Amino acid sequence: RPIRLAAHLTLQAQRDLVRPYRVGRRRAVDAPGPIYCVGFHSDTLGLSHAARLLSAGLRQAGFEVIDIDIDRRAPRRAALPERLEGGMVLSVLNPPELLLFADGPGARLLRGRRHVSHWAWELPQAPAAWARALPYVDEVWAPSAFTAQALSELCGETPVRVAPTPRRAFQGWRYLEPKD
Repeated sequence: RPIRLAAHLTLQAQRDLVRPYRVGRRRAVDAPGPIYCVGFHSDTLGLSHAARLLSAGLRQAGFEVIDIDIDRRAPRRAALPERLEGGMVLSVLNPPELLLFADGPGARLLRGRRHVSHWAWELPQAPAAWARALPYVDEVWAPSAFTAQALSELCGETPVRVAPTPRRAFQGWRYLEPKD
């Protein structure tokens, strides 16, 4: 029977969120604590909608999620919670914005935490300049198999997984059932 979850993440992706992990080339660390979901939560972009859906889906799947809303016009000025407790980071930012965030307050958030970044791209080949963001991520999630293919060539050894955004539509629409 179909599972009614707003989160349409693969089971493996959900397991990977809570397993011990390797941060970049550093030693393996434990991941207790919340998932910090970084994105343009209050904006009107497609990435903003994806950030809201991923955050809501992870909450519905039982994870503790702390949203960090950044302004796309000033990602270096993002306000972080004063106290950061363990956990991992899920950024719903494409590499240009991710680099700006990581150069500012993101440096404190990313230090010592597993970082999964959800990147969206709609052409068969991702821009070569995006490779500059790879040292900041431990894994890349793509919203579709097409995007994952475009990113996997760029990402080399960095794992790329297909992790579709949840299928919940706009308020008032009913939830869509995942296909078996």
